[in-house]
Amino acid sequence: MKKTILKDIKSIYELDTKKSKFIELYRAPESGGNISTVCSAVGISRQTYYDWLDDNEEFGKQMYDAKMEKCDEMEQQLYQRGYEKSDTALIFWLKYNHPNYKEQPMALVQVNYNKVLSNEREEYKL
Repeated sequence: MKKTILKDIKSIYELDTKKSKFIELYRAPESGGNISTVCSAVGISRQTYYDWLDDNEEFGKQMYDAKMEKCDEMEQQLYQRGYEKSDTALIFWLKYNHPNYKEQPMALVQVNYNKVLSNEREEYKL
């Protein structure tokens, strides 16, 4: 009985260690934020990663924080490129962040111009 409990504790510890290692590797610049790369490095399948997300709220929060850190890093890179006169970076940033540059929804209206013109002609007949 005692051996079983010790084995269970060791198994939980190893699992927590793998999860910690996963987050550490995900945060590393070398991973590029690629889940498959990190899964391979830790020795798990993508399905195991998704199971961890579903089953462990704390792991999910840590992964969310790590992903937001990556987003912050990418945003900083975008700013830097914009200041270095990258028109593409400037356009991208403005398009998604500045209200004057955001794409506005458009309604496509199809009009029968022949009908409109004939109605206008009727209005001006004496």
